[in-house]
Amino acid sequence: MAILRSYLLSITGASLICAIAMKIPIKGASASILRMICGIFMALTLLSPISAIKINKIDPVVDVIWSEAENAASEGENIAQDAMAQLIKNRCEAYILDKAADLGVSLDVRVSLTSQQLPVPQRVVLTGAVSPYQKSVITEYLKEQLGIDGEEIQWNHP
Repeated sequence: MAILRSYLLSITGASLICAIAMKIPIKGASASILRMICGIFMALTLLSPISAIKINKIDPVVDVIWSEAENAASEGENIAQDAMAQLIKNRCEAYILDKAADLGVSLDVRVSLTSQQLPVPQRVVLTGAVSPYQKSVITEYLKEQLGIDGEEIQWNHP
């Protein structure tokens, strides 16, 4: 009964506030804005008890749905991160192969990435027959263009 009494008092108070506000002598667009504000205020006052209603049978379902949504979003972020890493890895390997082909070298390239939010090339393993000149040019390219530390470039000969 106290809840109903409180609700009726809040509606009465909102009605009085809107009635007083509407008596303010305003004309034109400002009067329309004032009427709109009063209408919104009354609607919120009338609907405010609905937000306090708890439906016990729905709450657990909503909790499960929310938990599943968070899990799905997290899984989606992981899938996107893995896809981004694979794309960066593939593009780096293709780019290195193109540069090697420009020098007339056929290589097998394996790029390892950092585990950062945006992965970058960290280590490269190159396998193929190369001359010292070709090796130095490709090594310098990897250092300067891809930012790979010289110690992280491994050359294997077939």
